[in-house]
Amino acid sequence: MTTLTMEQRRADFEAMLKRAERVRAAGQKRREMCPEADGLVLARLTEEISDLCYGWHEAAHRASLGTLAPYTVGQVTKSALHVAAHCLAALRDRDPDGYLESARREGYLSLRSRDMGMAPSVRIGRLITYLGDLAACSTDSYDPNGEIAPHRFRALTVEAVCAALAAERGLWQEEES
Repeated sequence: MTTLTMEQRRADFEAMLKRAERVRAAGQKRREMCPEADGLVLARLTEEISDLCYGWHEAAHRASLGTLAPYTVGQVTKSALHVAAHCLAALRDRDPDGYLESARREGYLSLRSRDMGMAPSVRIGRLITYLGDLAACSTDSYDPNGEIAPHRFRALTVEAVCAALAAERGLWQEEES
């Protein structure tokens, strides 16, 4: 089992969140020139999460065979950071001043074992579940005041940042207790 203190895990989470923020900032100019409708935001997130889930499955399988290449680890981490960056961009659109702090707070409150090893099917299922929750609340009839969607974006941000952390640590499978 990985022996990281909660302080180390939080520091790692903070560093990875900052990386996701840099990815978000790098794409900000393009987003300002070509604003995305809510439907396109969800479509793009769906594609990015699909890539992340497929990459995670592939990496876990290769790790179990002992044939995991560093390139694969980098690709999965990059996919996770893109998902987190896209969520941060959506949060920034909704709360330009407090979006990063709210994501940080959400991460600290719900870190639990998400940044550690878990069965690939659980991690993939969690990512898809959070995307589904976000898609469900994106309609005005479900979230008329627009208060639920930011929470769903924050939750998906945390999930993606934790996936990036676990990928960098090489924790493709559930850890032994």
